[in-house]
Amino acid sequence: MIKFFFLINFVFLVHLFSSQTIELEKINGKNYYIHLVEKGNTLYQLKKIYGVNQKDILDANPNLHSGLIIGQRLLIPVNPTTIHHEIKPKETLYSLAKKYKVSLKSIFKNNPGSKSGIEVGQIIVVKNAIIPITKTDTQKLDTNGLIDGVVSTLEFKGEKSIFLKADSIIEYIVQPGETMYTISRRYMCGIKPLKKINNFTSNDLSMGQKILIPIHVTNGNDSKIRDLDTALISIDISTYSLDSVFLFPEKKKIKIAVFLPLYLDSNKRRSNSQVFSSIDFLMGLTMALDDLKSDSVNLDLHVYDYMSDTANIQQILQMPVFDSMDLIFSPYHAGEALLVSNWCVSNNIPLVTTIPMASKWIYNNPLAYHGVIPYEFLFKKMAEDIIEKHPLKQVVLINSGKKTDELLFDTFREVFYSDSSQNKKLILTTLTEFKDYLTKDSTSVLVLASNSGKIVDDFLSKIDIKSGIVLYGNKSWLRNKNFGTDLYLKPDFYYSDYNDFDYSKPEIIEFHQKYRNKYNRDLTKMTVSGYDIFNFFFNFFFLKEPYKRGLMMDFNMTPNDLRMGYINMSCFVTSIKAELLKKQKQEEITPLDNEQN
Repeated sequence: MIKFFFLINFVFLVHLFSSQTIELEKINGKNYYIHLVEKGNTLYQLKKIYGVNQKDILDANPNLHSGLIIGQRLLIPVNPTTIHHEIKPKETLYSLAKKYKVSLKSIFKNNPGSKSGIEVGQIIVVKNAIIPITKTDTQKLDTNGLIDGVVSTLEFKGEKSIFLKADSIIEYIVQPGETMYTISRRYMCGIKPLKKINNFTSNDLSMGQKILIPIHVTNGNDSKIRDLDTALISIDISTYSLDSVFLFPEKKKIKIAVFLPLYLDSNKRRSNSQVFSSIDFLMGLTMALDDLKSDSVNLDLHVYDYMSDTANIQQILQMPVFDSMDLIFSPYHAGEALLVSNWCVSNNIPLVTTIPMASKWIYNNPLAYHGVIPYEFLFKKMAEDIIEKHPLKQVVLINSGKKTDELLFDTFREVFYSDSSQNKKLILTTLTEFKDYLTKDSTSVLVLASNSGKIVDDFLSKIDIKSGIVLYGNKSWLRNKNFGTDLYLKPDFYYSDYNDFDYSKPEIIEFHQKYRNKYNRDLTKMTVSGYDIFNFFFNFFFLKEPYKRGLMMDFNMTPNDLRMGYINMSCFVTSIKAELLKKQKQEEITPLDNEQN
């Protein structure tokens, strides 16, 4: 009994110590968190824990350029922000003011009527809040890259807020023709909670308005189900009878759901390129199904157009067929992808994503499988390639200044900073100043951390592409209207990619002919992507035979330590010179030539 009592007190004391709030210090009028470096800490990790740019951490701690040292005392700039706090039992406005280091007067000002009292569940706006961070938060980075209890929003121009978890909260921009009613149906959140979280007194919305939408993790079995509209929601691809050996032989039928933005019955604003890409992906998927017929397995494939006017993600997920669903391919859009991911976590169903941006939206899901490598990992691969191939050259890394490019810039820089021998060779600069760092003999390596078309155009207009500068960028630059042709003639233009789609490859030629015979149209990269991704994951989950090499993609599923789940880390770096040498080894064949074969 004595030992047991001691253990309880020991655990309590450890918990009390570990949950102490990180110390704040005010220097020259600015607040800083005081962080003591621990084993395993990196700048990128600190950025995620404290929600501050790596550049700001480096500026506050000039000695960090030589690396982190265990026990080192760091000043982490505090960025006051706006939060939306849901009142919990026994909370008061005074306790909120104390918690977030703001005045009661400020809370009263931003929450009219709060002076007369508050109630549990009420949303209180707290501006210029300082988020309290505990020692536990610094020791255990949450898998979504933020401290526990805080959820990041989707980023749009203008003010960015951080929201305390309800389950999840997203920030949404109202589209043309949308109303409070249609949005509440689409996200199954109810008009009353939608108005409450936004402090709305009416149902009026305007195009382009930003609103908050609460997304709850629910188990469909416990939710009320409204009658579905009769309009087309599900396109049922015919049932395929296949019979091969399963990893799970007791399973008589495999059920797979695919969510695509087809806009078949919709007045929503849409991108034609997105619609065509979705159709091409679906056609590639059906080509994979044709190949699987010979293996004879029982397979039900359900394709859902989640951008139909009558489609509602949570209503679809509550349909009886989902009670026995085995695998789901995620939607392309952030809000819908998050809803499906939450459902998959609750129901223990694997989720496959098929676009590079998906890993930014889907986290805290150990059953998420990202089939396409995210852009930041392509930049990491480029950094490693530069260290290997150009060890003696000066490397100039250009910051675009665009917030959405920060992760690309930080990821590339981290590779160099992780190797102290490379630090001196890396120069960090901007679009307006990078030319000052170019060597006279044009032996620099230039890297622009951006995928934005306008920024790339501006950058390329400032350099002499025909010079001896080694250039690292994105394959999409080759399609640039103004400079693409010049880049095709530049042997030392390098780029990273995750696919090697090439019409002249023998396996692509053969597949192209089959595709034309079936659909009477030319092959696209999205078609082959649909074929490769579906083939790999079907084999990965249900068949014994591995499918690691597709027509244009390799697959190397690797645990995602930061956000949970798995990422296909297969990618490569090539150059125009390397591609030209490859072309010389095989006859040039175009889609038109194939038609005559």
